[in-house]
Amino acid sequence: MYPSLLIDALAQAFKDPGEYFGSGERNTEVKVCYNLLSCLGWDPITEIAINLQIPKVKLGEIAKTSHAVDDFALRDDAGMRLLGEVKHWYVCNSGWKDELDQIRRYQKAIPVERCFLTCGQRWAILDKQGEVIDDIKEKKNIH
Repeated sequence: MYPSLLIDALAQAFKDPGEYFGSGERNTEVKVCYNLLSCLGWDPITEIAINLQIPKVKLGEIAKTSHAVDDFALRDDAGMRLLGEVKHWYVCNSGWKDELDQIRRYQKAIPVERCFLTCGQRWAILDKQGEVIDDIKEKKNIH
């Protein structure tokens, strides 16, 4: 999909998110994040890993399952570059404390320069130390 067509499609979805995104994470993962990452130039086949499994041993005592799943891992020829955690559309109004803690655990297990946490309409960008360097909220006029 061409970036301008994606922007038009997202603009329509943002007008009625309950209809297009619902309350599940999967819609935001695919309809917003996957398409956006592809439009930004990340190769969907070779550079975007979806649902990366992180062994419990790398996460320490806090892990409750044998594997944690990070929604997105982006890599290029130089290695792993970015981890991303996606929440459902309506999580954006929370304080994101638990969600930020979650992506920080993933970043500690798999060190990368940047991470992101998003619900589609809000994005938190974290630096190498897990500090939020930008918290971007939806612009009311995306055109």
